[in-house]
Amino acid sequence: TRFAYWAQAELVTMATDLAEVLGGAIALALLFDLPLIWGGAITAVVSMVILKVADRFGQKPFERVVTTMLLVVGIGFVASLF
Repeated sequence: TRFAYWAQAELVTMATDLAEVLGGAIALALLFDLPLIWGGAITAVVSMVILKVADRFGQKPFERVVTTMLLVVGIGFVASLF
């Protein structure tokens, strides 16, 4: 059963990563008219850079990066209100 749970966890992780990369690629295609393959590559590179920040500098800088990205999204939503 342990192997089955491990396999299930790996599949769920892959599905989540696929949704992240595909969503980013579609967003970049809609915003900047990029081909999906380029959008997927850009999204993958940005994700790896963010994970490298967490790996190299620790939890606090990673939290700052994520908080900054959330603030940018929040500012975008507020700006679209007006």
